[in-house]
Amino acid sequence: MRGRGQIRRILGNINYVMPDPAIPYREVPCRVRGRLRIQETGETTLTCVGDWVEFRYDPGKGELGLIERVLPRQSVLVRRSAGESIKADPIVANADQLAIVVAPAPDIRPGIVDRYLVGAYAGGLEVIVVVNKIDLPQTKKGLDLVQSIYGPLGTRVIATSALYGDGCMELFRLLSGRTTVLSGHSGVGKSTLINTLYGLRIRTREVREDMRGRHTTTHTEMHKVGNGTWVIDTPGIRSFGLVGVHPTELDDYFPDFGPYRGECRFSDCTHREEPGCAVREAVEAGAIAPSRYESYLEFFNELNEVLPEWERVR
Repeated sequence: MRGRGQIRRILGNINYVMPDPAIPYREVPCRVRGRLRIQETGETTLTCVGDWVEFRYDPGKGELGLIERVLPRQSVLVRRSAGESIKADPIVANADQLAIVVAPAPDIRPGIVDRYLVGAYAGGLEVIVVVNKIDLPQTKKGLDLVQSIYGPLGTRVIATSALYGDGCMELFRLLSGRTTVLSGHSGVGKSTLINTLYGLRIRTREVREDMRGRHTTTHTEMHKVGNGTWVIDTPGIRSFGLVGVHPTELDDYFPDFGPYRGECRFSDCTHREEPGCAVREAVEAGAIAPSRYESYLEFFNELNEVLPEWERVR
């Protein structure tokens, strides 16, 4: 049998593909064809959850299916692979939107939100910021901070309590009819939110006494939760290194810089030390949040350092 399908989960080297249209065998466990594995793609793996693939499978032989081709992606969320490599580690493909889930674990840090925003914009995903655990008193301060920074960008900010259901109806509406990947640090309540919204039974664990999360979700998996509605649960990640963005293009993914970039004295201004930088003047005037500018400088240096010496921006 030859067909087309979507990867719903990956365990080890096995890709579990749901054929389209679905067949009685449901998920088909597949490996990647050898000649595909040796292709140079600039990524650590050839496939990720959400990929549409062409595969072949013979149920009578009891063997694994074989992925023969990965179809072009409409969107992708990637992070830089571990170490100093500039290879990309794809997390999810073909999602419509990214829900960045944050919570006081122990503090809400804007820097991780900024990283996800750049990754989402570069990968073609829309963004929702979900401030979870609003039932905890320490979350109120974090919610005010998130709304003050990201509300002016036009980013939707939702306050929820997976424990008590606050804000969950609004989030439910935003996820309906779309494919959404939930991502964030361990312990912010991604799996609990999905369970609360859709009555699933994804395993969860209590956070530690220091409010830091414990890893419970061990692999990325798509869940069909309604007609045309999919949610993708991901393991908590401690770092989200940016990749695939050149430092000189980074300001394209900071929409709050947009109104000021054309006012800089130099057309190729990198908004670091150049005189007459309108972006820096906007930061000093309070028109751009200082934390956003700090993230920009951090990301610029990070992206610049992994470039070959001859290509680095001086």
